[in-house]
Formats: sequence, C-alpha cells, structure tokens
Amino acid sequence: MTPEIKLWRSVIVQTLLDALSLFPEPAYSNRRHNQTAKEWLVSNDINVVCDYADLMPDYVRHLYKQLKPQKHLKMHETEAILKNVLIRPDKPSIYH
Repeated sequence: MTPEIKLWRSVIVQTLLDALSLFPEPAYSNRRHNQTAKEWLVSNDINVVCDYADLMPDYVRHLYKQLKPQKHLKMHETEAILKNVLIRPDKPSIYH
C-alpha cells in the first residue's frame, strides 16, 4: 500500500469517527463535524476520496452501518478497528 493510499484511508477513518460522533473532546463544533461527515457518506465526494484510497464507497458505507449500533465501543476502540481494517488489512479482523 502506497503512502498516498494510507493517507486517504486515514482521512476516511477520521470521517467515519466524526460520522459516529466519536470525538476526543467535547466541543460545540462536533455537531457540525458530525453532520458534515454524515452528508459526505451519501454525497458524490465519497467516490473521489474512495478512488484515491483504493476502496469502494459501498464498503466504507458498510463499515459505518456496522459500527453505528456499537454504542459500547469507545473512540480509541473504534479507531483501532477501522485502522486494522482499512490501513493494516493484512492483520486478521472480524470486520472483513
């Protein structure tokens, strides 16, 4: 995996965390980031970023839908899952 693909996949990880309302600290702007991330998931912009990240947009949406009901997971746990699936795909994961 090239450094550029890793970079774009990191962008997707952060966007998914924002869409899941998982933020490191409470802030007024979190609501706006959450809404923007959710809108991105259904926009055409996801196609461009996924193309750069060598991913299918439907797979990114699938990950979001799978993680959304997992309210018991903390931010760092969800981030670790996403990184294992998207950035370190050679590691085994139950989310493939």
